[in-house]
Amino acid sequence: MEIYGATTAATAREMGDAVSRVDAGALALPFLLLFLVLQQLIGCVEQEHCRTPFFDSYFALTANLGAHTFFMTMLPMLFWFGFTDLGRG
Repeated sequence: MEIYGATTAATAREMGDAVSRVDAGALALPFLLLFLVLQQLIGCVEQEHCRTPFFDSYFALTANLGAHTFFMTMLPMLFWFGFTDLGRG
């Protein structure tokens, strides 16, 4: 059987030679990245059954407690309403 003028055995031998010349680390890197992506995908699929509207709202609101927007709005309010000790930490 010929594939574009080369026999199958010759093509397989040439591909084997090409793979043997490639560094093992260069071959391991794509497989490692693929493994990590698949692990993340599995985690996302497992997380889907835990999602509820309550948890979505809860985490959306609590995520802002550590953001700069929270501190820029709440810190002046503490001083404005007289809680200066709490505002200073």
